[in-house]
Amino acid sequence: MVGGYVYRGNQIPALKGIYVFADFLGPEPGSQGRIFTLNYDGTKASNFQNITSKLFPTKTGGYALENPSSLGEDANRELLFSVIDDVGH
Repeated sequence: MVGGYVYRGNQIPALKGIYVFADFLGPEPGSQGRIFTLNYDGTKASNFQNITSKLFPTKTGGYALENPSSLGEDANRELLFSVIDDVGH
């Protein structure tokens, strides 16, 4: 698992206030990573969801998710995903 962030950006209003995190590899050998969300109320986690297909491929540029290695946040509080592709980048 790759650590995540509570989404505070504006580009995806449905994710506002929801914790977003990643899995470097999927469950099958050779599979790509996945993006998940969950709600946390300070005591318990709930509403765990796999949202990979809602984000990738991207609407602009058609980028696919490879293997997410870290997450970050830009100045507008939008999430950034760092990935390792099949050539090690």
